[in-house]
Formats: sequence, C-alpha cells, structure tokens
Amino acid sequence: MTTGSIRPLIGRGEELAAVRRRFAALGDGPALVGIAGDPGLGTTRLLTEIAAWAARAGAHVRTTNPEALPQALAALPAPAAAPVVVIVDDVHRCDEAAREALTGLLETPRDGVLLVLGHRPRQCPPALLAALTAARPGLHAEHLDLAPLDRAGAEEFAGARLCARHRATLYQDCGGIPRLLALLTASCEGPGACPGDAPGTRPFAARAAAPLLAEVAALGPHARLVAHAAAVLGEPAEPDALAEVAELDRAAVLTAVDELLAADVLRVSAVPGHVEFRHPLLARLVHTAVPGGWRLGAHRRARTHHQAHGRPAVRRARHAEQACRPGDESGATELVAAAEEVLATAPATAGAWYTAAARLLPAAPAHRARRRELLAAAA
Repeated sequence: MTTGSIRPLIGRGEELAAVRRRFAALGDGPALVGIAGDPGLGTTRLLTEIAAWAARAGAHVRTTNPEALPQALAALPAPAAAPVVVIVDDVHRCDEAAREALTGLLETPRDGVLLVLGHRPRQCPPALLAALTAARPGLHAEHLDLAPLDRAGAEEFAGARLCARHRATLYQDCGGIPRLLALLTASCEGPGACPGDAPGTRPFAARAAAPLLAEVAALGPHARLVAHAAAVLGEPAEPDALAEVAELDRAAVLTAVDELLAADVLRVSAVPGHVEFRHPLLARLVHTAVPGGWRLGAHRRARTHHQAHGRPAVRRARHAEQACRPGDESGATELVAAAEEVLATAPATAGAWYTAAARLLPAAPAHRARRRELLAAAA
C-alpha cells in the first residue's frame, strides 16, 4: 500500500464481539477484556478499531501506553452518564509505577469503566501476567488469545495485489500473521510485474520491513550480533555455532540469547539445546539487513564450523553459495552434492545450487564441459 490509510480489519469478529458484549453489560459492573497476542498478530490494530468503535458508541475513550498509564488512570473522569473505555497497549512493558497503578484499578474497579488491555504473553513478566488474569470480585473479566488469520483471512488481507507465485505460497510463507502478510504483499510487484521469487531472494519493501527490523535494532550490541549470526546460519542453532559465527565467547552468546528470547526475536527450538527465529520469514528479513561484508565473513565462519563438525552437504551449501570464491572446487563439490540430495523435494533450490556450483568452477578450459553439465542440470 502506498497511502497512509488504515487497512480494514480482517478476521477479528469474535474479539470485537467480546468487547461489545462487555461494554453492553457495564450496568452490571466494571469489566476487563485482556487481549494477548504475539508480535505481528495485530493487537495494536485491533485496539485502534476498538477505540474507534467505543467512541462511536458514545463512550469516553482513554487510549494510553505503559509510560503514561499512571497519569491516565489518575485523570479518569468521575462516573457519569457515559461509560468510560480505557485502552492500554503493550502492557507487558509496564514499569513498577505503571504496574502499581494498573493493579490498583484491577483490585478496586470503578463502575462504568471497561478496561481493554493488550499485551504480548511471552514478554509479560509472570507476576504481571498473574495480576492481569487473576479473578477479582466485582470485575467481569474476559481474556482473549489472538490467533493468526486462517487461509481465507490471509487471502482477503492480500487482496488482488499478489503475483500468481506469491498468492500460491502466501499462507505457507506467512502463516496468517498480519505483519508478515503486510511484508510479503508490499514486497510483491503484483500480477504481470513480479518475477515471483521466494521471500528473501529480492529486497523487501523498506516501509513494511521497518517494524520488524526495529525489534532487532532495539537490542543490545551483543544480542544484535547473535541475531545476525542466527540469520546467517538460517536454521536452529546451538550456542557454539552462534559463538563461532558471531565471534563472541560462549558466555556472551548465552547472555545475548537470553535477551533475544526475552524480546521474542528468538525462541527455543524443538531441537534440544538450539534456538531459532520466531518465524522463518523474520530470519530471512534479518539476513538481508546484515551488513554485506560482515555477512560474507559470517557465512565463511559458518561453513568452517559445519565442516569441522561433519555436517552434511545440505547444511553447508547455503554458506558455500554465499561465501566461496570462483575457482573453489571444494565449494562446487559441496553444492553439487547438496543439489542432488534435494533435487526430488526442492527442485528450485537444487537449480540454484547447480548454478552456483557452475559459477565456482575454475575458468580453465578443462572445466567447460562440467560447467555445461551443471547449467543443464540447473535448467
């Protein structure tokens, strides 16, 4: 989208209905609607819609954030004919003063007040999460967990803006997460114009990528470095691999991993002892934003690590493709072996690796026939 308009809200009918239900029942006592949503699921967008609806319904609407929460709650209007709707986003970021103010309102709810709280459950301190979800006499509470959009909602979100290839893989690539859907739709050039490359092989739209990249930019220097290393590795990674690629000692990596987990940039992988990005598309986006020179060296370090630990060619191929220089026959051999292994299941990947192997072969006439064979295999 090129305009500054707000995209119509899609797929949140049940959540809006819950808010309307609690609003209509304020005569029976004050109410709370807690909305838990992981990054990118559209909690802020939903709260914006709730604020607009409440204003149209005649409520006094107070929208605030954790930094201004104590002042906002202290300035709530006295009970009047019109109900009051207090909307707080990013509650997980509340400091001690904001937590005390919020807990005070929850423990002594005010008649005629509907409190709508949005938070990221993975980033919410346990004590605060317990306070938000505790049952309290006199407070009618409802807690909602935002889920990704279903396939129909994702297609509605994209509209008619996607090329055929991106439309076919939209749900697979984004998993119904609105922020990732926005990233992909903004990065596709549309029917008849987009070459339909896989996400991450072409530049992402800068404006759509900015909120995601800002999460990494807000981290400490070691955590950013480890995030870049994880993006280069491109798979569930253990601390030793991250340390070698990031050129940090293991203790610094473990501290950085804790910061990345707390920020929900990385999550614990299903592979024991490994971590990974919360979504593969975020990993690919971060990889494109890693400074080019550092990225080149990081891929070389990743290849060296995998070679030293006897990793299979498929795991080394990504790094050989990125880091090997022309004339590197060992890199070409790795790429061919990896291409042959994935040919039946991922022909596009195999074709790219055959092409990269042909590029790496020495320029001597003795390699011309082999280069033709590899380019034919790629085709």
